[in-house]
Amino acid sequence: MAGQRKGETPTEFLDRCRLLPRRTVPCTTDPVLQRAYNEQAERMLLLAFIHGLSGTAGKMIRFSLPATASEALCIAETVTQAELQEVRNNVIYLDSEVAEISPAGRIRKPAVRHMGAKPVANNGDPKRKSGQANQRRPDKRESTAVL
Repeated sequence: MAGQRKGETPTEFLDRCRLLPRRTVPCTTDPVLQRAYNEQAERMLLLAFIHGLSGTAGKMIRFSLPATASEALCIAETVTQAELQEVRNNVIYLDSEVAEISPAGRIRKPAVRHMGAKPVANNGDPKRKSGQANQRRPDKRESTAVL
């Protein structure tokens, strides 16, 4: 049985699954028999698509039990688009550069450049922010007035 390849969209996977019934369905001159063969091929296509689809889209399709391949594709596309939108909403910007999102919804992060400066830790002081230099602040009791 065919399985969805990495980076393959549900539409591409369904198109690949459509090749299987075309190879296995015989052509006859009897229209009733040909209709029966075509219905069997449609069921084979639906089962191959449902059981071969991976990820959340595959789970949702298996839970919803669609009657046709077009219904299954509609569900898979909806779930895939929802996942893609969720990824886009959670994109993290690194060095003011936008991370690229592939059509399959995967994030391609830009290269991170290190400037050589190491951040200064806050040394356990909750009042001091991380990265703030450890400088001595003048004591309020010390007199800074000039006479």
